[in-house]
Amino acid sequence: MTVNRNGTLVPNSGDPYDGMIRAGEGVPQSELMRVPNGNSPVVLAVPAGAPRGFYDSQHLFAPRFSFAWTPTGNADTAVRGGIGLFYDRPEGNLLFGGANNGPVNNPPYSASAQYENGNLSAPGGGSVPAPAPLGTIAAIDRHLTVPRSWNWSLGFERELPWGIFGEISYVGSKGQDLLRQPDINQPSFDTLSANAALPAAQRANTNFLRPYKGYSIIQMRLSDADSTYHALQVYLSRRQGRLRYSLSYTLSRVYDNASGNGDNPEDYQNKSYNWGPSDYDRTRVLVGTWTWQLPFFKAQTGVGRVLGGWEISGIGRYQSGAPLTVTGNTSIGTRRADFLGGDPYLPASQRFDPASPGVVRWLNPAAFAVAPESRRGNSNRGQFRGPSLKVVDLSLRKGFAVGGDVKVQVLADLFNVLNETNLRFSSQSLSLSAGGFGQLNTAAPPRNVQLGVRVTF
Repeated sequence: MTVNRNGTLVPNSGDPYDGMIRAGEGVPQSELMRVPNGNSPVVLAVPAGAPRGFYDSQHLFAPRFSFAWTPTGNADTAVRGGIGLFYDRPEGNLLFGGANNGPVNNPPYSASAQYENGNLSAPGGGSVPAPAPLGTIAAIDRHLTVPRSWNWSLGFERELPWGIFGEISYVGSKGQDLLRQPDINQPSFDTLSANAALPAAQRANTNFLRPYKGYSIIQMRLSDADSTYHALQVYLSRRQGRLRYSLSYTLSRVYDNASGNGDNPEDYQNKSYNWGPSDYDRTRVLVGTWTWQLPFFKAQTGVGRVLGGWEISGIGRYQSGAPLTVTGNTSIGTRRADFLGGDPYLPASQRFDPASPGVVRWLNPAAFAVAPESRRGNSNRGQFRGPSLKVVDLSLRKGFAVGGDVKVQVLADLFNVLNETNLRFSSQSLSLSAGGFGQLNTAAPPRNVQLGVRVTF
């Protein structure tokens, strides 16, 4: 199709569905009642022949190797390691968007028409607007491959005094062929930048600049993203006695160029530009769990039995903040912002504004600026960090034998028992062009108490 500079199409200038291909041999006769227009001339004019499952089936080889070694000859010390290749199973949501009943109604099965400026008194007084490019399309790369991950580990385990078990390990992984969903029809940055440099009256519509003419956004599932994970993991536990506990600490780094199968990066063809901390990267994580069988009033009988036999358990967690990417709106789209240097975080004394109660500021607006249209922003993906998370949960419970096989357990669960305020960011507060930049405007749940009775029979 030929596209005018204002983004409309030149009528009869080409096939509006050029480049499309239908899966398999088309819609089976038995399924036509479920697929609108499934046998229409417009649909049949689009060639079939794509893989019936939307992408080629594959035969996968998943080797594994592991070992265990007792260097002292006894079972109290062991060295364990291994490496293996694992595969993901692509979910159905990858395909549903391309169906007519999905979130994106793909042409040619879905057709629409517009008629403008008509009214009830003169329905025929309207007009048909100039044809426009097809709306958002959900597509799948026919050469899609199943995502895979190489996982490996090497650990040292030791039985310590007082019934304590200790372990220290290095754990790593390498993700390959990971899924993402960029707009493959986005104009290049150079094209957008050159267009923005023109006088306003001469600038072309974005649809005129797109590489696939006659289309607007094409959200295509690709399997070409990568990830790496490296971690030092330390673990201690005591598994016997009235007081049992575990303590684990992880120091890690997770990097990728797509953290989810729906990621649409700023420049999808430049994977190195989008390389950075994963959205779920937490550099330091400390978790402790414990269970204590209270020794008090164990010998009580009768009504006094209520006082004894209680058990208290809990879990405490600390983890460092989530990665943050600062953006700004420009005439050529939302892009990463410039970091001007200095401290990107506000000092504690400036985070609370007496004139705005309940508002907590985290990032320093003076440290950032919207990137100019002539180049990309100099800040990196996930370069900054949000606040840490601290939470402690407790559980108190006691069991009673009612008779026969019937047992009753009463319990009280206290989530975030210290009522710690764990503030978080929303995506709007990371944009320099939105109100409230740098503010922590959401929070994890406060203290929550749950009482219950469990009957087992």
